[in-house]
Amino acid sequence: MFVDLVLFDFDGVLAESGRFKKYLQTFHNLKLSQTAEFFEGENFLKCREGKADLKTEIAPFLIKWNIGTDVETFLEKWFKIDSKIIKASLEYFFYLKEKGICVGIASTQEVYRKEYLEKHYDFIRECEYKFFSCDLGHTKSKDDYYKVINIMMNNKKILLIDDSLDNVMIAIKNKWKGVHFNYEQFDWRNVNKYITFK
Repeated sequence: MFVDLVLFDFDGVLAESGRFKKYLQTFHNLKLSQTAEFFEGENFLKCREGKADLKTEIAPFLIKWNIGTDVETFLEKWFKIDSKIIKASLEYFFYLKEKGICVGIASTQEVYRKEYLEKHYDFIRECEYKFFSCDLGHTKSKDDYYKVINIMMNNKKILLIDDSLDNVMIAIKNKWKGVHFNYEQFDWRNVNKYITFK
């Protein structure tokens, strides 16, 4: 089955993921088990659902982790480090666009990171199809994320490219097509088979 729209995950597909957590390990001696209290916690989930404010929620952890900077400086560093573009993925994004294929972004983000990405990347700011979790009220780990988009897109045939196999499986469950992205070894022909090139 051919699709009408190809959606790219940002963290892990268009950009390398996990870089900031490694930064915190290297420069602040913070173990993953320490930072997981926030990054895997309920309050950060609410931020990504657009139901809590990241600046408010992260502030106590900067004190606990002895970061030594204010919230604004911390977020700027975080967003910059975690936004290193994967060249091959972005080239494919533009390749599809040049071929007349509808492309877009499907990403779990809280509002400040979303604003950062739109400010610093023209291709995101100018993208017609952007589905950020903070706008939809649901992350990609939830069925409702896909159900809302299906309604918004009038049940068009959609393909998700995501580095999370769980997200791919949930997308497929909700009548999408899905391709699991592996940064180390990925063949874009796995995507081509779902596309009718003009």
